[in-house]
Amino acid sequence: MVTAVQHDQSTYEGNSVQLRCVVPPGPGRPPYITWTRDRLPLPANAVVRGDVLQLTNVQLSDQGRYICEARSDSGYASDYINLRVDRKYLCYYVVT
Repeated sequence: MVTAVQHDQSTYEGNSVQLRCVVPPGPGRPPYITWTRDRLPLPANAVVRGDVLQLTNVQLSDQGRYICEARSDSGYASDYINLRVDRKYLCYYVVT
C-alpha cells in the first residue's frame, strides 16, 4: 500500500514544493519507489529522495498529476497528488 500525504497541493510559481507518499514497511526488502508526472518523465527541476519528490523554482508548466509507485516483493501500489501552480502577481504602488 502507498498513500499520498495530501492528494491536492498548490503553490505559487517560483516556490519550492515537496510531494510525499507514505509506504508502510513490509516483509522483505524495502519497496522501490518511482515518481512520474501524468505517467511521463519528471521535469528537470525535480529531485527524488525516497518517498519525497521535491520541485524547485516551480513553474506553471509543472502543474499536473504526480504519481508515486511502490514496488516490492509483496506487489505493486500507487497513489497520486494533483499539483496546482498559481501565478505569482507582483503589486506595485506608485506614490505621487
